[in-house]
Amino acid sequence: MQAPMPRRLVAILAADAVDYSRLMHRDEEAGMSILLQRRQVLDEEIRRHGGRIFSGAGDSVLAEFGSALDSVRCALQSQRLLERLNADDSAERRLAFRIGINLGDVIPTDDGNLYGDCVNLASRLESVARPGGICLSEEAYRQVRQCADFSFDDLGQVQLKNIGPVRVYQVASSGGNASKATRAVDATALRSRPGISIVVLPFDNLSGDPAQEYFCDGLVNDITTDLSRFPDLLVIAANSAFAYKHRHRKVQEIAAELDVRYLLEGSVQRLQERIRVNAQLIDGGTGHHVWAERFEHDRGDLFQLQDEIIRRVVGALPGRLRDIEGQRALKKAVVEIDAYDAYLRGVSLYSIESQAALDLSRQQFELAAALDPGFAKAWGYLAYTAVQAWIAGWADAAILVQAEEFARRAVALDPGDYANHWDLAFVYLNTRRFDLARDSYGRAVSLNPNDADLLAEMAETLVYTGETALALKQLAEAMRRNPFHPDWYHWVMSWALFNSDRLADALAELERMNRPPQHADLLRAAILAALSRQAEAAATLDRFLAYRPGWSLVKERARMTFRHSVDEDRWLGALARAGLPAA
Repeated sequence: MQAPMPRRLVAILAADAVDYSRLMHRDEEAGMSILLQRRQVLDEEIRRHGGRIFSGAGDSVLAEFGSALDSVRCALQSQRLLERLNADDSAERRLAFRIGINLGDVIPTDDGNLYGDCVNLASRLESVARPGGICLSEEAYRQVRQCADFSFDDLGQVQLKNIGPVRVYQVASSGGNASKATRAVDATALRSRPGISIVVLPFDNLSGDPAQEYFCDGLVNDITTDLSRFPDLLVIAANSAFAYKHRHRKVQEIAAELDVRYLLEGSVQRLQERIRVNAQLIDGGTGHHVWAERFEHDRGDLFQLQDEIIRRVVGALPGRLRDIEGQRALKKAVVEIDAYDAYLRGVSLYSIESQAALDLSRQQFELAAALDPGFAKAWGYLAYTAVQAWIAGWADAAILVQAEEFARRAVALDPGDYANHWDLAFVYLNTRRFDLARDSYGRAVSLNPNDADLLAEMAETLVYTGETALALKQLAEAMRRNPFHPDWYHWVMSWALFNSDRLADALAELERMNRPPQHADLLRAAILAALSRQAEAAATLDRFLAYRPGWSLVKERARMTFRHSVDEDRWLGALARAGLPAA
């Protein structure tokens, strides 16, 4: 009778890089350098916590530990260090890891390898973790659940490939602080947080080709990750969404189970040498479609296609969601309004077409701040609208001091929200502190490189600092990310073109606006005057002065924030030729 193989009880940590193949596809040498840097951190933490790597080819690692507690502590510290590396890198160079941990018997071999179901389950747990996240089996969880250093989310029964349903726990925090590895959240966390809740459901593979599954799943993972960068979106983690893969359920039922208002679903279909992707946003309460888009590209470069779809979905969807939610909030009775509703109403009512319209919007932000003094976004918008009131001539320069106070308060309350740094940058720009403005805009972009509106507004700042070539490039990228962009993108593009002395192009860009605001006539008049179309310039300026009587070169100079005098002279000279009064 053959003797039984020796076994031992260990904790297995399985780690794998997310989207490493796409990084290598872009630049093999840079991708390898980034991976080696991350692996050095991960390998060192495994050794420091008493672990042993028994398999570590390329972008994946398998390690054993003598205790589950050591493995979880190692995983948490590794994710913290990796997150810091990613925070210091550009979006294109970031590389996150998923980690799975299991506890069980393994069979050791003479070459130091380990085999058994325990190892396989750890690898499957890693596959359902979110980027930057850690998932545990029930066996591992039981060993660490009493440790005060950790808290966990129970994800329930999760279907794991080739294994079946398994109870999975996700490490939620360390020392009582929520993990910042990703802002995607689970359904249980949504009930206590204000915001727009959404889940990205697994996309259907209509190609009849099982090999396309990885493409569908990659889309869902990346769209989920990129949407989660928007702090006002509460995004269900991808591993929870994948529980609904191949399960035909009514969207209202899924919305109720996950406690979300919106669901993004889609499909992928191969048509000979082209791939078509459909995406639809659905209201979870009614089941009605509220947004849809189709993407179709040559099949040649799947990675490029995947990037393009993610950019366009993420570029367009958050703004569309805010518009829908703003209209919903406007319909609520006053007695039903909470701080977040007031904020949404303010965003929906925002307009600089008149002082009364801007005041109406500001009143909602004031209400939001009064209802919840800790609501950072309300203070940020109060700062932003205060500056807009000064730019339009409806307030004196003293309001800028108040605006900076509000913006600083917003950043102090929530430094992780990119929008607060955006509002502070706007204050800095309009108080002529250009370097601080650039730094704050840069911080906002580093926190969320996916907001097309942020890229477009930062481009306006680049015009004021004399960087028009960079402004035009950034605007083109913003328009690519958000193809159905709002009209004001065209105004910024026209502004950049005017300051590049491309006058005909600047005028053509203004003509692309579907509903040009009244204040756009000032730019139109300057362009027409620079083109020596004097009669048209004068008529356009008269129209602007009827909207804003008493405006003059003195008032315009006081509110212009050009870094270089040559740019200011170009602008004021064109307005003078158009006939704007000196004082």
